[in-house]
Amino acid sequence: NVTSNLLWRHKFKKISRTLSVNTNFNWYQTKNTGLLYSLNNYYSGGILSERDTTDQQNIQDNEAKSISTKIAYTEPLTKDAYLEVDYSISYNNNSNDRITNVEDINGKYESPIDSLSNSFVFSQFVNTPGINFRMNKKKYNFSIGSSVGLNHYVQNDITTGNKYNYNFTNFYPQANVQIKMKSNQNIRLYYNGSSNAPSLEQLQPTVVNTDPLNVYIGNQDLKQSFRHTLNLNYSGSNVL
Repeated sequence: NVTSNLLWRHKFKKISRTLSVNTNFNWYQTKNTGLLYSLNNYYSGGILSERDTTDQQNIQDNEAKSISTKIAYTEPLTKDAYLEVDYSISYNNNSNDRITNVEDINGKYESPIDSLSNSFVFSQFVNTPGINFRMNKKKYNFSIGSSVGLNHYVQNDITTGNKYNYNFTNFYPQANVQIKMKSNQNIRLYYNGSSNAPSLEQLQPTVVNTDPLNVYIGNQDLKQSFRHTLNLNYSGSNVL
C-alpha cells in the first residue's frame, strides 16, 4: 500500500490572492487464497429432498491505482468577498482476477470453474472544472458554487474480450451558510450534490457463491448514483 500527497501554494503580493496545486497518489494490491467447504441439506415437508456439497479454492488478486490533481486560484473581489476557480483531473484503475478451482481426484485444486472465474478491469477518468463565490462577514459567512464532472468510464472484461465505454456529465451544486447569533452560538446550513460510480465488485460479471444460500453476480449495466446531502447544525456553549 503506497500513498503520497504533494501540495504547492503560492501567495501573491495582493492579499488573499493565492494559487495552489494539490496532487494525490494511491496504490494498493491484495492477494487472497482461501478454501470454501459447504454442506447444505434441503428439506421439503420435513423430509430431506436434496443435499449439496461445495468444495472449492478461491483466489483473488486485486490492484487499485489512482492519481488526482487539483488546481485552485482564489481572487479577492472586495475586502470580504472572494472568487475561487478550480480544476480537478483524476484517474482510477481497479483490476481484479478471480479464480475458483474445484478439488480433483488427486486432492489438489487445479481445475478452474469457468462460471466462477473472471479477470476484469474498471477505469475512471474524470475532469471537473468548478467555480465558487465566498463572503465572510462578522455576523455571517456563506459560499455558493458548482462544478461539472465530465466522467469517462471503461469496463474491460478480459476473460470474454468485451469492452464497454460510456460517459456521464454531472453538475455538483454546493452551498454553505453560517450565522453567528452570539459569540458562543452559531447555526450552519450545508448542501452539496455528489455522484458515486459502482464498484468493480458490483460490475464484475462473476458468480460469487461464498455464501451458497445467497449467490449473486455482478451487473455490468449498473449506472452511477447521485446523492443530495443537506445538513443543518446548531452549536452553543457556556464557558461557565
